[in-house]
Amino acid sequence: MIYPVAPQLMADLGLMRFLVPMEDVDGDGRSLLEGRSILNRPAPGDYRQCRYPGSRRMHAKPMNVKALSIYVSQRDSVDHWISSMLGAQHINLSAPQRFLFASHAAYHTPKLWLYGPEVGPVPPVVATAAKICHGVYELALHCVRRHSVAGFDQMDADAMIRDAEAHDRLIGRNEVCAGPPPMIRETLRLLLGEVPTKFADATPGPADVGRAVSVMQLYWRLERLAILNTLVGLSTKRATLGRVVTFPNAIRVIQAVQRNQPLSTSFVSAYQCVPPAGAGDLAAADRLMKRHRGLWSRTPEEIENTTASSLESFSKDMADVLDILRETARAFGVIEQRGLCSAQLIEFLFGKVRS
Repeated sequence: MIYPVAPQLMADLGLMRFLVPMEDVDGDGRSLLEGRSILNRPAPGDYRQCRYPGSRRMHAKPMNVKALSIYVSQRDSVDHWISSMLGAQHINLSAPQRFLFASHAAYHTPKLWLYGPEVGPVPPVVATAAKICHGVYELALHCVRRHSVAGFDQMDADAMIRDAEAHDRLIGRNEVCAGPPPMIRETLRLLLGEVPTKFADATPGPADVGRAVSVMQLYWRLERLAILNTLVGLSTKRATLGRVVTFPNAIRVIQAVQRNQPLSTSFVSAYQCVPPAGAGDLAAADRLMKRHRGLWSRTPEEIENTTASSLESFSKDMADVLDILRETARAFGVIEQRGLCSAQLIEFLFGKVRS
């Protein structure tokens, strides 16, 4: 998804900068976004027509064989890094929920090198894992939307593959997934904890894994805040939308409002789930968000009739949640240097909800 961004205005906003797309390259000079990049697009010679069986076979959109060859050359290290993301998830979560949060974490982890606290270029292994897990994360969102959280909790790798084929989830906007069918199955089984992974030396260390997962738990909560704030603002028609930057999945919220569809049946329904609070005062932030859990199942028309006092309470709670996220992020070395209060940041980024 391409959305309007003014990166220079985001440079000093700490965790909020993670909302900016990864328009950059890794330590080997390879694009982080591959075919989704605007500034660092792959060469035409990187592509071939897909000949795999199924929905991708001989499709008009090509597959990126160069990106596939890079993954194959790094596979042990990449799989170890992905497995490390999975192993850092809370043990009490179901296997599919650990799959969801681990794929989200691995997908966004390069931002720790781009925006802090990690130093240096993005390690190529981390970059390749992010590209693999972007597709996996999108598949998880799709499966939760179609089958609900409870249904998703019962899915295995084969069920996810059948769903992906049946609903063209292996076909992107500009290209098709380049992974051979056996490789896709093995990756899904890896993230579901169905198979072990070999140890590899060329991955970041355990401290990096723990910090990455902790920061990504904050980022997941920031996305939830953005989703709910945008839903309420658009539904009540009392929002001044942010003019400078929006956020991943913003278009999904807009589509839900246009269709008068509750978020619980939309593409972002998986964001009803929350990874266990493991750092700082995240439990307090989760309690504040829980006050508004009913919003997920209400249609925009129902939300439109929200009282002014309820809107004021919602806005205050969202600002308090962002206070906690920002403070916890600073403890992990994600530094911001602009002095906006959280209410101002929410208005700047996602639009102000007016009572």
